[in-house]
Amino acid sequence: VLTGNRFVTSLDVEPHKLGAKCMNDCYATWRLWEFLKKSWPNAKNKECYRVDMDLVPVLLTMEDKKIRLRPELVKEHQGKLEYELEKLRALCDGFNPGSNQEVGYTLASRGNILPFTQSGKQLKVDEETLEGIDDPLAQTVLDYRKKQKLLGTYINPIIGQERFTTHYRLDLATGRLASFERNIQNIPPDMREIFGPDNKVFSWMDFSQIELRCLAGMSHDSTMLDAYATGKDLHQMTADAGRVIRAHGKTFNFAMIYGAGDMQLRRKTKVSFENIKLMRQGWNSLYPQAKAFIDKLYYYHGPYVETDFGRRMAMPRNITNMSRHAYEAHCSKAAVNYPIQGTAADIIKRAMLQTKDLDIRVQVHDELVADGECEFPDSLSHIHPEIHTPFSVYKDYSWK
Repeated sequence: VLTGNRFVTSLDVEPHKLGAKCMNDCYATWRLWEFLKKSWPNAKNKECYRVDMDLVPVLLTMEDKKIRLRPELVKEHQGKLEYELEKLRALCDGFNPGSNQEVGYTLASRGNILPFTQSGKQLKVDEETLEGIDDPLAQTVLDYRKKQKLLGTYINPIIGQERFTTHYRLDLATGRLASFERNIQNIPPDMREIFGPDNKVFSWMDFSQIELRCLAGMSHDSTMLDAYATGKDLHQMTADAGRVIRAHGKTFNFAMIYGAGDMQLRRKTKVSFENIKLMRQGWNSLYPQAKAFIDKLYYYHGPYVETDFGRRMAMPRNITNMSRHAYEAHCSKAAVNYPIQGTAADIIKRAMLQTKDLDIRVQVHDELVADGECEFPDSLSHIHPEIHTPFSVYKDYSWK
């Protein structure tokens, strides 16, 4: 708590006052629990709560064990990033790529049209804006920011340490697990070699296209379900329907789940707006039931949405300084994404409970990493009663 000009912590509070507060917290928690025991919306919702509670000791065990670091590779990546940052700074001769004000001024002076920030006092140079600029200098700035974050957030803080520590949260809107205080989920695959197993190798698994499979099952789209049942390449099917390459088909498939607009697709795929329109038409024709399912959710404006497992997720509240139009668009995207991503999150949580006897060290959304040689149970493929969720297993000294 900020009091006057300084922060006050629990250590600054008189013991009897601190004790009274703790007792009030316990009493409020107990009263809330008694209320919830009598008012669960349904049995499925209560079961989701039970899964989260059972998962807490699993997560605490993962946090306590930590994951071993390979100091020589940490130092190697530090040197590599510092060298690459120096080269990028040299390409930005005349301005500091770490200064938003200088980046905005330089790009504007090169003929780029940049919007102003909400205050109107500075040009916008956020990631989304820079990705939409057809100027190689904008990409240089993005590369600089990415490498600077990797160095400052992940590499420098662990120099000289033997183990990597992270913590997990269960309070995201979709129920997805989030790593914080050194987010291990954001470390790119090519840098994961800094981690080493305590028991010779890592064993890890990941679910195949879990969120797309959730969309297929929840919408009962016959084309998608047939593709997964017969082993067809869904990304290639989408690409063929939109007359683009497979990589763009993959981007478009996942964009439909996250409600990406034409501008975002243009930025990600670099194809023309005309081709994006054709891609949308092709996708809608190929997967009509998925399209109808997404449309139904998009125009839903109730207080909450549910996963296939019955967990309720509150819709976003209005965000300060967001216009009504922007807020409604934000809610519409959430109404589509929350049930799909939330169902995928429910699946991975249940997978973690089924593998709690394995030495799981890391969870990255649809991926579980165990320390040592182990086998993942076949039952993981049948967690959802209707969606077959096949997974791939890998074993190596480096987890990638």
